[in-house]
Amino acid sequence: MKTHKTNQQVIDHLMNYSVNGALIQPFILVALEYYSRHILQSPVPDMDNGFVSMETWKRCAQETLDTVNQHLRKTSEPAKQPEKVETAIDSSFKEPESAQAVQNKNRPFNLSTVVEIEKIASILVQDAIGDYDTPDNVVEWKWIRQNASFSHKQNGEHGVYEFILNLSRLGVGGIPIASVPEKLRPYIDDAIKRGVAYMIFHQGT
Repeated sequence: MKTHKTNQQVIDHLMNYSVNGALIQPFILVALEYYSRHILQSPVPDMDNGFVSMETWKRCAQETLDTVNQHLRKTSEPAKQPEKVETAIDSSFKEPESAQAVQNKNRPFNLSTVVEIEKIASILVQDAIGDYDTPDNVVEWKWIRQNASFSHKQNGEHGVYEFILNLSRLGVGGIPIASVPEKLRPYIDDAIKRGVAYMIFHQGT
């Protein structure tokens, strides 16, 4: 009898066996960040349906956002501005909303306002270092495996072997620039100059 996959199995399948390779991993993280920010910025309690409250849903969103930001080594921005503390004198006075504020409130949700679109580059490692029999004992591949933020070694059919390097980790307090293998250095330097955030290293499979 065919059984349904659990939520954990579905995520595991996407992360490790996607036909899109390792690119699916940062996509999922950005999707989590995007939806979490959307929930945290939503002023409408549209989840109060008896099953789950909007307050609980927002706590889940904040935890997810904090976890993703910490994983990507970003500075987590507060989701909400602190409430204004009013004195007894002005507690009954509320300034009317400006036309711009009303316009912003009614503006449709826009992905570009909450998610920064990152640049991603890819490199066929053979183009940089030449041909080899297996990546297991190749110096450049060893460095890539040790420093990659995401990996995708197989998808069950095509033997995908690729890794994603978060270039923001290079430099002071992170991965020493001097540790970058000589044959990879020109490609990484060029990617950094072009503002690339993530770099995919693959074998063309």
